[in-house]
Amino acid sequence: MKKPDKQLKQWVDNWKRRGKILEKLRIDEMRKSNTYESMVALTDAFNSAIAAFETPPTSGLVEQQKWFMLLRKNTSLK
Repeated sequence: MKKPDKQLKQWVDNWKRRGKILEKLRIDEMRKSNTYESMVALTDAFNSAIAAFETPPTSGLVEQQKWFMLLRKNTSLK
């Protein structure tokens, strides 16, 4: 097995140390965030997405059930 080179080992060690700091920062930012303000800021983007994409005619559940029936016919789970 090939030994990891020094630079790669330093990179991994660096992320081990700093990963904990970055995770703490991420959690602190989430705690400080204002959900209402975030929702207001994203409203236009959400409405744009709704207008741009059609709603599918079904949820896909009927299609899924057809696949399950085919699979059941083709297996020993009868």
